[in-house]
Amino acid sequence: MSQVKLSHYFKKIDKMKFNLNQLKPNNLDPSNKSLSDTDPSQPQINHLGIDFFDIRIEFTLLTRVEFVNSEATSCYELPSLGAFIRVFNRGRWYFLSTTKVDQLDTELADLIATSYKLPPGDEVFKSPKDSPPFERLIPQGKGFYGISLTQKMQLTKSYLSVFSTVANLKTHRIEYSDTLKKKAYMSSSESFFEYDVSHGGIVLRVVLAEECLVESGDSSGVSSGVTSGVTSGVGGSASGNQVSPSEFASGRQEDRFEDGHYIYASEFVDLANRQAEFIESFKEAQKFIHAPTIIPGKMGVVMSSQVTGVFTHESFGHKSEADLLLVDPDSIKEWEIGKKVGAETLSIVDCGAHEYTSGYCPIDDEGTLAQKSYLIKNGYLVGRLHSQQTAQVFNELPTGNMRSINFEYEPIVRMTSTYIEPGHLTFDELLRKCDTGVYIYNYRQGSGGSTFTIAPHRAYRIENGKLGQPVRISVISGSLFKTLENIEGISNNIVLHSSAFGGCGKGEQAPLSVAMGGPAIYVSQMQVS
Repeated sequence: MSQVKLSHYFKKIDKMKFNLNQLKPNNLDPSNKSLSDTDPSQPQINHLGIDFFDIRIEFTLLTRVEFVNSEATSCYELPSLGAFIRVFNRGRWYFLSTTKVDQLDTELADLIATSYKLPPGDEVFKSPKDSPPFERLIPQGKGFYGISLTQKMQLTKSYLSVFSTVANLKTHRIEYSDTLKKKAYMSSSESFFEYDVSHGGIVLRVVLAEECLVESGDSSGVSSGVTSGVTSGVGGSASGNQVSPSEFASGRQEDRFEDGHYIYASEFVDLANRQAEFIESFKEAQKFIHAPTIIPGKMGVVMSSQVTGVFTHESFGHKSEADLLLVDPDSIKEWEIGKKVGAETLSIVDCGAHEYTSGYCPIDDEGTLAQKSYLIKNGYLVGRLHSQQTAQVFNELPTGNMRSINFEYEPIVRMTSTYIEPGHLTFDELLRKCDTGVYIYNYRQGSGGSTFTIAPHRAYRIENGKLGQPVRISVISGSLFKTLENIEGISNNIVLHSSAFGGCGKGEQAPLSVAMGGPAIYVSQMQVS
């Protein structure tokens, strides 16, 4: 299947002829203009007596390999093939998901017939103009094509040697994941595309633990702990362990730190021979086993490109999705185009055209080509993310952001690669500008909206404008627009972070592959806990 074009399934659609009188119920108003001017003898797809239809076919091959404590626990390939059909007729949308890809003409006819059985709706949608045909197929031998499950298993197994180098190792896990996806699309407005993408990754996860002495006779240590004379969160936010009074009385406790490091690639060969990266990462992780817990308060925060990415995605990207704005009138007022929200150096972009990232989406699921869409430019709100229909409602242009996780779901407005554009400061200049605060290197999770929280993973103190010792932080949080206003420094380099594991969630559709990132940024004041 991976080397076969999906578009051959569309051949029957081109030959479709409908007798609309058989589809219309007897009480249908004959004055309905969407039908009265239609010649049912015409075989062209744009003469089926409806306002609009499109069909998206998808083939997906998922591969997963997993080792837990050096024992293979999963190794499989999971193929799927299906199609999603949309019809807009008489003021309503109709959807159908099917695995009968060799009977698309019949499935489409049934959906059109259904569209005449319900009373008209009040939705408005104009059939979009046809876009130039788009085709991009990965050459044979590139990406993850032609790689056997045995080869993937052997590659994953080669990373087991990393764990023999890790001190204080309690448990460990390796996960390998890759995805090959092919898509083909056609619509009644004569848009067409066919393309494929593939990517993969490996993540190594460890639990590090080390027993340590605590001072006896200090009752405050039961909740805060005292390790090597430094105030410390017992167990920390990573593991959630708490020291009981009996453990404290014994004068010993076990501090833990859960850590992981992953690599991403769009070529299978790029996942090999990267053991040194993992070894170096887990060596640095040792410093966090006994790291002290931050004293909560408001302070300056420098975010790495990865944390900048999740902040931008969670707290800002979702607010720019136009379908969410339509169901929340207050957000439209808050999201007024032309509003000043930050310094002139702040610009935020969403763009699906970045190849070799997990946010690569060269054309969306209704045939709109990827483009660079500014959401904020030079500190001002200038745009939002659109489908064809939301663009028509707002009298704006579609942005290529109509996406679904697979053929079982209708497309909705989603991000692709979302990031802040680079500024003019070096990283060292950014630290000096902060002077005293914290540097958030990476994160566990993030959530957002008008207010947001990010749970950091590794973090460091900033003292006298330089990186200091590791510190444990539960969350950083704040108001979106206040935080945007407080961005006072942006570094001059940009990194887009991709992942073959997980992705973006919205509604019931998760995970969707996206990328996020940007430069490092300095926020003058944030709540750190």
